[in-house]
Amino acid sequence: MICSADLLTGPCKFCGYNGPGYYQKYTHDRSCPWFRIGSYNDQEAHLTKILPTILKTYFEWRKQNMDTVKPQETLEEVMAKVKTEREFQDACVSDYYAHHGKKSAVDPSRTVAAEILMMDKYIHDAQAAWAHGATDEKALDAIRKVVAMGIRCLQFHGCPERGLDCTYVIDKE
Repeated sequence: MICSADLLTGPCKFCGYNGPGYYQKYTHDRSCPWFRIGSYNDQEAHLTKILPTILKTYFEWRKQNMDTVKPQETLEEVMAKVKTEREFQDACVSDYYAHHGKKSAVDPSRTVAAEILMMDKYIHDAQAAWAHGATDEKALDAIRKVVAMGIRCLQFHGCPERGLDCTYVIDKE
């Protein structure tokens, strides 16, 4: 089951709005589905009405295209670009610390929580770019940054092993 509260609470998952009058008409961006829909209950009713159709369409498309959808780039190509992003991020941090006369490029305040907040900010940038009609490239640019930030976080704080259990649980409430 998809929890509608996750999709309806601010900041908006479509336009990023999180200001006053969040559940009032005309407060969200004009391209946002909630622009003309007022209350939380109205948004939830609209979501409940359209979500089954969206999911059905997606799963039908996925079933038909599963064998034909191929990655645009190999894992090695993507990882090389992410590695370049990591090197860029490290260079920026090192330049910042050198400029401020500090010897260490390790920011002691950069906790896992701080890393998550940084990644969240860039995820919101990707969502906003996509929601406002920018090309996918703008959103993918932000995603590359988020992936590199996640790798940095795992490097500094440790990376747990992935279990091999591939069991998926689907809640059918």
